[in-house]
Amino acid sequence: MKILIIDDDPQFTEILGFHLKKQNIPFDIANTKTQVHNYTLRQKYDLILQDVFFPNKEDGLQLLEEVKTNPATKDIPVFLITSMPLELFQQEPNLDHYLNFSEQLISKGEDSQHIVEKVLEVLGNK
Repeated sequence: MKILIIDDDPQFTEILGFHLKKQNIPFDIANTKTQVHNYTLRQKYDLILQDVFFPNKEDGLQLLEEVKTNPATKDIPVFLITSMPLELFQQEPNLDHYLNFSEQLISKGEDSQHIVEKVLEVLGNK
C-alpha cells in the first residue's frame, strides 16, 4: 500500500505527510512533473493525491489526463486537492473534465486528518 502526493506546496505536504506517517501509510512526494513521471515508472501506487493546479491550471489538467490515460497508471484512483474554495472551483469551466478523471475533490482547507481518513477509506477497499 503506497500513495503518491503530487503537490508543490511544501507546507501542505509536510503536514499531510506527518498525518500519513502516524497511520503508517507509505508515500512519496513529487514536486515536479519530472518527479511524477520518474515515480510512476518505478513504483506502483494505490492512490494519487494531486494538486489541481500543479504547477498551474493547464499543466495540472494535462498531468491528470496523462496519469489517467497511461496504461500503467490509469486504474489508480486520483483525489484532486486544491487550495481554491470548492464553491469557486465548482465554477471552473473544465470542472466536468477534472471530475471525469478523479474520484474525489478535496479542499486543502480541510483538516489533514480528515484527508487521511478519506485516504484510508480508499486503501481499505483495495
